[in-house]
Amino acid sequence: MSVYYGDAATATVLQSLGPAIIVVLMSIFSKRWPSRVEFVAIVLALLGVFLLVTNGDINHLKINPRALYWGIISAFGLVGYTLIPKPLLHQTPPLVIVGWGLLIGGLVANFIHPVWHISRTVDLQDIWIVLAIVLFGTLIPYALYVMSLAGLKPSSASLLGTIEPLVATTLSVTLLGTHLRGLQLIGILLILSTILLISLPLKKIFTNRIVTRG
Repeated sequence: MSVYYGDAATATVLQSLGPAIIVVLMSIFSKRWPSRVEFVAIVLALLGVFLLVTNGDINHLKINPRALYWGIISAFGLVGYTLIPKPLLHQTPPLVIVGWGLLIGGLVANFIHPVWHISRTVDLQDIWIVLAIVLFGTLIPYALYVMSLAGLKPSSASLLGTIEPLVATTLSVTLLGTHLRGLQLIGILLILSTILLISLPLKKIFTNRIVTRG
């Protein structure tokens, strides 16, 4: 909906607020401040996504109020499907959680747009595209994301999700002939640096160095 009322760049930037919201909520619930690594990773991720989708042109963020509204809602949606499944993963397989989530979501959405109300302009190609979106754009990615929650903190999983615009840009360059500019390349490097930050056991590295020196 945010893409529909605005554009993909704006929607991506707004949805990327999700990791920051998650870290804030986890800090509130655990009654602790975010670590320096988490804080730096969030800042770099948001800055990297911004540069990647706008090339540093702030004018591209002038958006329709509806796009802003749905973009913020999508950020909280990211928070929801990251935090809610976490307790269930201790007793329920990830695919079961994904299956029930998609089933319930589909049933609710059916009250808004009934599945039997199909446009007369829909052809066989459109059906194949919808099936591709369902399988490769929803079911498989969401299942893999939920499976990652079994071994990662919600904040780490959501930050790794910021690689999405990186993948989209890479595919656009290799398959669609899109040309990247300097600031977009910097944005890609910033996103990759956040993955490095949250993946490496920095605390253990620093601790080992201190012990070795001592």
